[in-house]
Amino acid sequence: MTERRLQAISVNVHRSSHRTHALLQKGDEYDIILIQEPWFNTVATLHSDTDPTGEPQMGATANPMWDTHLPKHRQGETCKVVAYTKQSLVRSHIVSNNLAHPLANANTVILDIMETDTIIMRLISLYHTVPPSGHDLQHLLDYESDELTPTLLIGDFNTHSPCWSLHGRTHSSWAPCLYDWLDINNLSLLNPLHEPTWYGNKDADHPSVLDLAFGNEAALIGGQIGPIKISEQDSLGSDHAALLFKVYPTDSLAIIPPPAPKGYQTNEEKKTDWIKAFMTLLPCSLIMDDDSEPQGIELLRNKIKQFNYVIKEASRQTLKPKQAVDPRGVQWWNDECSAAHTLARIASTHEEKCKANKALRNTVAHAKRTWAYEQLHHATNSKDIWRLAKTRKGHTTNSFPALRDVTNTLVD
Repeated sequence: MTERRLQAISVNVHRSSHRTHALLQKGDEYDIILIQEPWFNTVATLHSDTDPTGEPQMGATANPMWDTHLPKHRQGETCKVVAYTKQSLVRSHIVSNNLAHPLANANTVILDIMETDTIIMRLISLYHTVPPSGHDLQHLLDYESDELTPTLLIGDFNTHSPCWSLHGRTHSSWAPCLYDWLDINNLSLLNPLHEPTWYGNKDADHPSVLDLAFGNEAALIGGQIGPIKISEQDSLGSDHAALLFKVYPTDSLAIIPPPAPKGYQTNEEKKTDWIKAFMTLLPCSLIMDDDSEPQGIELLRNKIKQFNYVIKEASRQTLKPKQAVDPRGVQWWNDECSAAHTLARIASTHEEKCKANKALRNTVAHAKRTWAYEQLHHATNSKDIWRLAKTRKGHTTNSFPALRDVTNTLVD
């Protein structure tokens, strides 16, 4: 078996959908994306005869190249974390969103990367929402980590501690409890020492170390986690830096390219041409019985082979071969979006970052509007119209929204 490393990124996007879209669209750079404070909002509204106003359905930013893993949460609860895994990853690994894990809640998502029934890496992404007093990490402090499962605990801890904070920061009152829990569970800090991960958006803000990564002995002894790299440019203008790392599953399989699709694309406009080619190629012996010749099983098999050959040859002459699904992601992404994304990554000063991030947000919004306009005004048939009518914020729902007039009044 050939070892293959998995590229991963963890970042607090500060509830920004356009940042998330930019990360997902550049799917060739990552296999796993862990996000804290994601955009989590209404993506569809379910209507019924008894509830014409509808019930909003919450969701995260989506992209067809990626599988979205939401944390365990209740109806109406806002998810503070979300994980994405590239769909091609399933060809070499089993990715399980462990909703039954003791740590699973709206602030913590647990991904188990597996082969058959063996967990080869557990990724725990966490966001700590600090209440007005005390902390909200008790579920973590009450948990006893599995020392035999290679584990990476990563996320935005919003905690200042003498073990990792910069000089001059006031330490969090719960920091000693967290440090003791890390020590008991043999979890080691993987961040580069004294390298800030939060910068703030105001001149008076002082850089801090809030985004942290911890690995247990099972992962570190096996060398399954690469060095953590802090990258401000990869966070695309967020006030948090991105944490980049590699995962080396010890028993991972190299990704095998998917088999080329077989067959041909059906085309109603080519129906007449196909029939003409089929009748031209069809031998008379296949449609006329010769009573003087015994109809043995071997002769029947030969006729079936000839018949199949005629079908394939007629299709080859008139139809286009099937192609693999185009994995480019969201349909509205264009060259302008790619250019704005690049500018946001290479911005160096605070002023340039703010300007580039605003340009990226506006470019993404304009690309979405332009694409939707083109789809609606160039629909070729009624099926396209109804398909688009079921689309809400990039997601397709199973029901049509309620019809309203210009005054927002329900109509029938």
